[in-house]
Amino acid sequence: DFPSIASGADVAVTFGSVVSPVLSYTNFKGGVWLQVRVPAATAPGIVTLSITYTGTAPVPRGGVAGDTYVRAPKVASVDFTYFVPQPEVLAVRWCEGCQTGRTCLVNGRCLKGVRPKENSAPLRGVGTLTVVLRNMPVVPHNPLTGELAAAAKASISASLGST
Repeated sequence: DFPSIASGADVAVTFGSVVSPVLSYTNFKGGVWLQVRVPAATAPGIVTLSITYTGTAPVPRGGVAGDTYVRAPKVASVDFTYFVPQPEVLAVRWCEGCQTGRTCLVNGRCLKGVRPKENSAPLRGVGTLTVVLRNMPVVPHNPLTGELAAAAKASISASLGST
């Protein structure tokens, strides 16, 4: 049973050695729900997530208000894993012609303001496929042109349509 809290300052939340602020809380019978900010990590791995009650202990039954009572610390802890998320495809767009400049799409449009085809491309013809990814690892490239550096090892495969 974790004691009720009167404010976020009544608990100390740490991820390893990093202190995390309590954003909000909700007391319930036998415990408390905490919303905390998860601090960034420099590498994947396991750290101890620890929540320690730091608030004032209530006066025990039969106790005298104003007296000091020594209580056993209330601590809850668990292993918390930081991981590197896999890249995720958010969108696949095909343009027959590209806008001038570093990117094919400008304001979501291909050359001459044409809407790109979503998740499809013609069987024949020339065009540019734009793949939008989340959690993409850093790939060496020329920041001015967007072209991959010669040393970059990157590949992508796409299956468009049904098989």
